[in-house]
Amino acid sequence: MKFPLLHLFGHALKQNGQALDQARLNQRRFDAIARATRHAIMIVDAKFQIMYVNPAIQEITGYTEEEMRRMTIKDANHPDDDAGRKAKLRHLRDTPGSSIFSRHRTRHKDGHWVWVEARGYNLLHDDAIKGLVFSVEDVSQRLEYEMRLEHQALHDPLTGLPNRRHVLKKLAGAIEAFRDNDTRLAILVCDLDFFKSLNDIHGHDFGDKCLLELTRRIVTELPPTDFVARFGGNEFVVLTDADLPGAEAKAAALLAAVSQQLVVDDVIVKIQASIGIAFLHDGHKNPSELLRDADAAMYQAKEHGRNRAEIFDAALQGLRTRRAQLDVALRFALERDELSLHYQPKVALADGAITGFELLLRWHHPQYGEIAPQDFIPVAEASGAIVPIGLWTLEQACLQARQWECDRDTAKMTIAVNVSMRQLLQSSFLQDVAAILARSGASPSAIELELTETSAMANPLQTIETLTRLKEMGFRLALDDFGTGYSSLAYLQKLPLDVLKIDKTFIHGLGSDSSDAEIVRLILALAHALKLDTVAEGVETAQQAALLLDMGCRQAQGFAFSRSITAQEAELLLRPAPAAALAS
Repeated sequence: MKFPLLHLFGHALKQNGQALDQARLNQRRFDAIARATRHAIMIVDAKFQIMYVNPAIQEITGYTEEEMRRMTIKDANHPDDDAGRKAKLRHLRDTPGSSIFSRHRTRHKDGHWVWVEARGYNLLHDDAIKGLVFSVEDVSQRLEYEMRLEHQALHDPLTGLPNRRHVLKKLAGAIEAFRDNDTRLAILVCDLDFFKSLNDIHGHDFGDKCLLELTRRIVTELPPTDFVARFGGNEFVVLTDADLPGAEAKAAALLAAVSQQLVVDDVIVKIQASIGIAFLHDGHKNPSELLRDADAAMYQAKEHGRNRAEIFDAALQGLRTRRAQLDVALRFALERDELSLHYQPKVALADGAITGFELLLRWHHPQYGEIAPQDFIPVAEASGAIVPIGLWTLEQACLQARQWECDRDTAKMTIAVNVSMRQLLQSSFLQDVAAILARSGASPSAIELELTETSAMANPLQTIETLTRLKEMGFRLALDDFGTGYSSLAYLQKLPLDVLKIDKTFIHGLGSDSSDAEIVRLILALAHALKLDTVAEGVETAQQAALLLDMGCRQAQGFAFSRSITAQEAELLLRPAPAAALAS
């Protein structure tokens, strides 16, 4: 009987020894894995006192294993993360078998904060563990990379300002806040006038340097609480908590800051801007609607002369509706024969003789009546309807010129036709013009093509090429509204022009405003130096005509000489009638 007992006892000892050996092996394996993993492993008791950490903890926190065992898991939490973290830890401790995940900051021994991701498991009821087990990973570099990517996705690489995507995200949040708390928000859309022309003339590197300086000025001008973004190539957006006077004051400050002279690469430039202001209200359902209103106000500022700010209001909403109505109606104006042409005489100031006519477009709509050119031309430009309308106008001018060429009394007359920016940028424009000449049989020297200074600057390189081709075809070329746009003398010299037309805004002040008179003198001197003819627009009084003649201006047009008239009335004027009859 003793032998079997001894045998059983020996067998049990052997099994126990094997179990101990296996436990020691498992412990060594666990220790090897715990030391080899880059993740920190931590076991804490129910009071969150740290019982065990592996060596990786020191790489993450800077604390040794011994130092960590004298701490609780809560000691190193960032104050901003503490509240949510504590709630998660209590849930983990009080719920057997549960697990949690958290991303938070923990304090490094040297004082800086380290972002970690931690996964916790409740093994308090496991006799082998009796604790809460955490796996902790340092994600600082990964988060930094993700934040860098997010920053790149939401910011402009040139200026470092928030970009269009960031603006839309910010506005979406602002609309939600407005619905919940009735917060206030004003948006300013600031578009740099003629900036594309500056890029075309001086190059994009030059333009980028200008943008960096303008960004610095804009940010400096506004308080840090305002949100400033680069919304597009030459467009900035400002979001601000401001009422109407406050928004207007900010807009005025921005206009002043932008318009200050810039010196870039020893080149002096002066840039201006147009600003549209809109305010968030109940009717705005999404960011696009608020931006649409601010854009509408900004374009209104451009139409009113640029370098100014306009505020979106109900009247502008009505104007936008009317523009939409005109846009639709204008598409059928040609085929319904609603457009007509009038002629305004150009006269020689020395003797009053008629030297030519400018062709003026008129629109009579059966529902809306007579529609002023300043109302429908911008709509036609924006929609592209100006392209077919412009070609129709040119063809009518050529047909009329051909008819006058056959009459001795009218043979030497020229007809000036306005050419829009949209027409100039059409790839088929030159072919279309050549086809019109062929159909009409008109001499191109009888036609004077007028483009505004703004149109000429839309794409300077293409403009120079197109005008050169038109000049080779035999057309006379005139630059209209001179002095109101952005053009340099160097660029002006490259245009194959025949005529410089002085804008009426400078003519109105003659005799009363010395600065207007000085500007006119400078333009006349410039035209003389470039060997260009000059025509003064908008002359309304005999005094203005006399002053212009004394200054050396040769031709003029305006109500002082004649209103716009039909082609038949123009022919009557060209018959041997005294020039003095023009004013009657």
